[in-house]
Amino acid sequence: MKKRRFGIIFIIAVIFLILWFSEILPKQVVKFIADNYITNQENSEDYTFNEVVYSPAQDCYFAYYTYKKDPKSLRYVGVRYRWFPMSVFYDSNSPG
Repeated sequence: MKKRRFGIIFIIAVIFLILWFSEILPKQVVKFIADNYITNQENSEDYTFNEVVYSPAQDCYFAYYTYKKDPKSLRYVGVRYRWFPMSVFYDSNSPG
């Protein structure tokens, strides 16, 4: 019974690591953080999520959004760090 439980925990840990280092989970975390950030800043229903892209120059992820009333308008939110994204450090709509 202990071997089976250890095997199941091991398989779950391996699947988690594969998803994390294949950047599937970090991108979902960045999307969640950026959505919450935009919701706290203004009405998030005015924006449509496009994609999450990693930028090696800044060593962070950028979540891209378009404004629904003006589809050519682009807003992006930068979230640091690559392997443990958890804080917004840049917003294209913020002054300065």
